[in-house]
Amino acid sequence: MLSGEFRKRESSPAVVVTAYRPDPQRWTEDSYEEEIMTKRSHTKLIHEGHYVAEVEVELLEGDNAWSPYLSLDDAKKLDEIRQALRREDLKYASNRARVFELTPVQV
Repeated sequence: MLSGEFRKRESSPAVVVTAYRPDPQRWTEDSYEEEIMTKRSHTKLIHEGHYVAEVEVELLEGDNAWSPYLSLDDAKKLDEIRQALRREDLKYASNRARVFELTPVQV
């Protein structure tokens, strides 16, 4: 398949590859200068079914357009808690987050 060409009704997912050019002022032959990152605490809410989990994560911020973002560990933690709520494993979810049950409000 040629670059940029997509077939209709393709059974496999499309793959997108992105690339960038490093800033020459930050690049040396030996290594790429590591970006200075700051961390800040943040509360994420996960809503699944009639439950909501309040999860503490750290947001990583740098001087690029992609920040803030989560560490891989925090992203996995959010996913594991979401899966636990889906299967109604409240014991597991409650060990990693504050879990609330939603109730409808009658007005």
